[in-house]
Amino acid sequence: AVTWDEVINADTYEIEVQADDGAEALDVSQPVLGTGSTMGLSITVLQNLRIGGTYNMKIKAVDCLNRDGDVYKQKFKVQSESKIVLI
Repeated sequence: AVTWDEVINADTYEIEVQADDGAEALDVSQPVLGTGSTMGLSITVLQNLRIGGTYNMKIKAVDCLNRDGDVYKQKFKVQSESKIVLI
């Protein structure tokens, strides 16, 4: 699971995950699950990540008027099924 600090006035968060440029391209038949709108939660579970893969994640806060708020970006590498390392 991925968690983050709540942003004041955020009603939901938009999550995007992309394979790093140097990594093997994401398999479109096995997209990363847990992306898109979190419906107000500050947690999501990412699935279908490739062990050994490096990814870029972006979390964007959105308020009730659909205005974009703070954006958090993080690069990470999947070490095993239960371990990721922030880069």
